[in-house]
Amino acid sequence: RLHPDVVKTLELERHGVTIERGDFVPSVALSKDGPLVLHGAYGEVLTGASPSEQAAWKQLRAQLLRYAGVLKPFLSRRPPDLGNMSLAEMTGLGRTALALKRLGKEDMRDFLRVLLMNVYDLLDEQLSDDPLKGLLAFDATLGSHLGPRSPTSLLGLYYR
Repeated sequence: RLHPDVVKTLELERHGVTIERGDFVPSVALSKDGPLVLHGAYGEVLTGASPSEQAAWKQLRAQLLRYAGVLKPFLSRRPPDLGNMSLAEMTGLGRTALALKRLGKEDMRDFLRVLLMNVYDLLDEQLSDDPLKGLLAFDATLGSHLGPRSPTSLLGLYYR
């Protein structure tokens, strides 16, 4: 997936490059107990897990999506120049601070707690199914030079 701003900036369509978005490819973990499959827009539906684990994943997924919404604007911004910050940069940071405040007191604290956390610790806190934790940790670190216990490896899961 390419960020829409990248497609626009590079004028990919003008150069004959078209990005076709098909259905989301499911993520699958195989085990002796049967496959675990995350279907849809990053795990909208989880099959192959116990009902309690499906409920825990649904809750964790909702939390990750809320927190990813706060971080999303940073995907297409340059890091701010703290010494010579423009009004536009200050406004953007202010909007992010407001989005963080809108999470509420408990979610804001939790967001700040897990922001730089590793994916292993968060999954270990929230889930009990080892194959599911392995699948999510693999997805979070795929394509990076990080392991599941590396600081900031949770950011990969936010991005997905």
